[in-house]
Amino acid sequence: HPLVALVQFGEAAIASNVDAAVSIEWRGLLMAAWIAGALLALAWFGLRQRRFMRQLERKRDRAFDTVEGQGPALVGLWRPRIVLPGDFRERYTRGERRLVLAHEIAHLRAGDIHAQAFATALRCLFWFNPLVHFAAAQFRFDQELACDAAVLEKFPRGRARYGSAMLKTQLAVFGLPVGCHWQSSHPLKERIEMLKQPLPARTRRLAGSMLVAMLVGCGTW
Repeated sequence: HPLVALVQFGEAAIASNVDAAVSIEWRGLLMAAWIAGALLALAWFGLRQRRFMRQLERKRDRAFDTVEGQGPALVGLWRPRIVLPGDFRERYTRGERRLVLAHEIAHLRAGDIHAQAFATALRCLFWFNPLVHFAAAQFRFDQELACDAAVLEKFPRGRARYGSAMLKTQLAVFGLPVGCHWQSSHPLKERIEMLKQPLPARTRRLAGSMLVAMLVGCGTW
């Protein structure tokens, strides 16, 4: 009967509208939860960064700042500056000071500050994914290893002094969200073990770069 068909059509339309409204409501709740989590993560990282920056003692007549109770670091997204402990000259020997500064300069030349800022932004956007936080920690550790290798390549006879400087460095519990800081979360034993290994030859590094490019290309595809 036409009237029955009209009623059935109306019931189906109402049910469809109800399902659509429920779906939109759930999407809205999920979006709100994601935005709230991202803002909380951003606030947490910003608080950690501000807490460290407020401890700095500016040295306008010098190319670096000082901070008490912290190890060497590189901070500043727009104007990067090296941060050294207050007892830098007393804690390290002359040769060790040269190696520590070379390590921070390696971070500066590699653009690690901006890379860390990008990694922190990804952690804020994907705060719900533990793999992102794990990858960010491993990425930070790889940066330290790369700078260690750069220092050893420049000072091939400074392995012993460099290892001694690592052991003298007061490590931080948490790394800076935007900055390169020597952390206690870094496997210090692995970094010291690396000092005993010969640096890879140019051919090996080229082959490694090509292999990484292939893996990234295949994974992206």
